[in-house]
Amino acid sequence: PGLVGPLADLFVADAAWAPLVDVVLGVLGQSLVVRSLDDLIRWHSTWAATDAGREVLSAGGRIGFIGAVREPARPEFDAADRPGVVGRLDRLVGIAADRPGVAAVAGMLARVWVVESLADAAGLAAAAPPGTLFATRDGATLSADGVLELGSAHAASGLVARQSERRALDQRHDELERTLAAAAAAVRTHEDDLAAADAALRQAAA
Repeated sequence: PGLVGPLADLFVADAAWAPLVDVVLGVLGQSLVVRSLDDLIRWHSTWAATDAGREVLSAGGRIGFIGAVREPARPEFDAADRPGVVGRLDRLVGIAADRPGVAAVAGMLARVWVVESLADAAGLAAAAPPGTLFATRDGATLSADGVLELGSAHAASGLVARQSERRALDQRHDELERTLAAAAAAVRTHEDDLAAADAALRQAAA
């Protein structure tokens, strides 16, 4: 009930940032966004007791849900003007503003600052509030809570990166269709010009 859609669908990230968004989201990137967790829990309590519910649950597997509610306000922290800072991740990617759950989604990325190097991250992490995360372009992350993760962002590419690739392919497809349509129109124009020239020659020769 109240399903908004896959979390990955709420991001509009280009190829440069999509893998990094996947790194930050981790397993949450595969979650579904719902309007209300309370409504979902009430529905699940009833559904799980049905034959259909028991059959589905007995098959195993897991799925995560995120409520489309605003996260609690975090302590103010602004690193925008600090050396080595590229920007805050929610400002570097697009978010589907017309969809429910935008506040929750924006809050997930608002705590993430993209930096040029881990050295830059280390210099900022000491003064950052708990929950703040610093990420390099290639996917290394350091949290203000003292957790360091290393590895390539592209190695962890998930749904956001795949959505970005699909959008890029769709755009390229549209561009090619427009190019082909323009070329076909040009060919028709030249054919008309040649037909007119041929008619003029025939008339002159008559």
